[in-house]
Amino acid sequence: MLISYIEVTYIKATLKGKIPCNKRFDLLMAVAPWAVFFDGLTAWTVNHQKEEVKKLMETIERKGEE
Repeated sequence: MLISYIEVTYIKATLKGKIPCNKRFDLLMAVAPWAVFFDGLTAWTVNHQKEEVKKLMETIERKGEE
């Protein structure tokens, strides 16, 4: 949420002409939310590995029985 606030503030400031547009910073603003999302997804999968592997194995076993 903090990244979104920073992005909105930056976009408003560049549109109003208060700060100059920087292409590298624009790229960083586009990539940062995705990086945070995938970092969170990775942390979640690491912390829930046992549960997810168990569900996956149960699904595979059910598919094999059909």
